[in-house]
Amino acid sequence: MNNSRDWQSLAYLLGLPALVAWSWMQASFDVKAYVGILVLVIGVCCISHNHAHVPIWRASWLNRLTDMWIGILQGQPVFLFQPAHVASHHRFNQGAEDLTRVARYSAENTLIGYLVFPFQVLPALQELRKKHLASLWREKRDEFWWVVALHVPLLTLWITVFWLDPIKATIYVLIPQLVGLHFLLASNYLQHAHAVAGSRYNHSRNFVGLINVIWFNVGYHTAHHENEKLHWTLLPEAHRDIASRINPALVEFSLLVYTFRTLLLGLILPHLRSIQLKD
Repeated sequence: MNNSRDWQSLAYLLGLPALVAWSWMQASFDVKAYVGILVLVIGVCCISHNHAHVPIWRASWLNRLTDMWIGILQGQPVFLFQPAHVASHHRFNQGAEDLTRVARYSAENTLIGYLVFPFQVLPALQELRKKHLASLWREKRDEFWWVVALHVPLLTLWITVFWLDPIKATIYVLIPQLVGLHFLLASNYLQHAHAVAGSRYNHSRNFVGLINVIWFNVGYHTAHHENEKLHWTLLPEAHRDIASRINPALVEFSLLVYTFRTLLLGLILPHLRSIQLKD
């Protein structure tokens, strides 16, 4: 293991399927357990992000197996993360060539914009998927077949759980996976809508509260963009080093408060929406 703190990552990667299996076997629906499933599945998507930047293991074969396991849990193989996130979002960071650039689809910052953003991005990601697979087929045939192999256990999981019980499969597997994948894409909207594209320090919104404890410091987004190879445990310190250079309007303590104030109340009270900032 590259960093001993990734025991927390392993706990989530093992805890999620265990909690899903336990919930599946109960005679009645357990609300608290289901909330735990949703928290864990979003955590797995955060682990997927962190693992793509800083692999958990020193051994490449263990990282490969972890890639496969993450893909099974989050409902999407991880092979597209490198070209879509690292090579596009991190390279161009809300610039014209960033496939997931928020302003490409809307200049607003609303609840509706947050909810539909993943669906707006999907066509560009599907096109990238085709091009990436075609490139692997031409240039890296072994990698192409590895990508094919990544889909096999996920498809096996879906076939098995829906054969066992379609209703439980939808509740305990499909819906949590969709919630996690929505967050994986829509978090880009939370972090960049109405921030300053092209700025050195004001290109991202940061959330410095509880979500960092449960979701692997995902809130320290400016610091992450400053050094994408920095392990997630070091992001709070990196954020403190540059905090004075970040516009205070782009630092929120609570994700829930921000969502309620800006995205929910902002629907009826437009002055509560964050406004376009200047660097």
